[in-house]
Amino acid sequence: GTSLPPSLPPSLPLFLLPSPFPSLPLSLPHLPPFLFSSLFLFLSVLPPLLSICSDPVSSSLPPSRPPAPPPSRRSPSHTGQKCSAQSILFAHENWQQAGLESKLRTLAARRSLADFTLGPVLTVTTERFLAHCQALLDTIPGTKILWGGKALSKAAMAPHEIPTCYGAFEPTAVYVPLEGMLASPDAFHLATTEIFGPFYIYTTWKDGELPLVLEALERMENHLTAAVVSNDVVFTRAVVGSTVNGTTYIGRRARTTGAPQNHWFGPCGDPRGAGIGTPEAIKSVWSAHREVVTDEGPVGEGWTMPGPT
Repeated sequence: GTSLPPSLPPSLPLFLLPSPFPSLPLSLPHLPPFLFSSLFLFLSVLPPLLSICSDPVSSSLPPSRPPAPPPSRRSPSHTGQKCSAQSILFAHENWQQAGLESKLRTLAARRSLADFTLGPVLTVTTERFLAHCQALLDTIPGTKILWGGKALSKAAMAPHEIPTCYGAFEPTAVYVPLEGMLASPDAFHLATTEIFGPFYIYTTWKDGELPLVLEALERMENHLTAAVVSNDVVFTRAVVGSTVNGTTYIGRRARTTGAPQNHWFGPCGDPRGAGIGTPEAIKSVWSAHREVVTDEGPVGEGWTMPGPT
């Protein structure tokens, strides 16, 4: 997805991983209908202007060197600046024993500015990112950087440069102990402060600690979206029945999409035929029913992990 202007409000997605199946992320921003409509029209009418103004990567090749080959005509990465990028992951301890952490580390390492699967962050500067990581380490005992936690090196950005008004940092996961996160309001606020970029909080829980996980979910301010990945119907029903997230994806795979659940578009995306901005859409956004989307598999034989996008 294309990076959006920094004026758009981020969302706070979360992941709940019981034992023993893996997960995918999502969150949905709830935009006022007039803003959504205005943005849609702006993107339709002024795509060249938007592309120029929002492109934070500039060439830094000296004039004496030959120009680099033209970039591939693929869409730039969202780099965590997307409604389907997670902010916090709760993994049962069985996941650790199954190697989840190392698998996620491997997936994160695939991303690179060279193929646009890693890119500039529009709303979080590198300085703020580094300060947030340090604050987590200094404030909550037991916190540690699982991977990332550093600014992109010049070698990783070559032959480009990213201005300091944008963020340029490695895909990052920070482990925060569950009990430490819940120890004080300040610690919880810090752990749930969203960095709208390639960053998320990783925590674990074990049998008997589900009430602590549910407490954390309840204390969050933005109950927008969650995914509960399990083939245990009793477990998923218990979690869904104890949480208030607007859109919840459940099941063995719990694959999520970036599609708005509370807006609708007209044929071929024509805004003149859409429900955006109508009284019905306003009611759907501000007094929406809860959405629970099931995705219980099975996983197809021969399925392989797709490349990063």
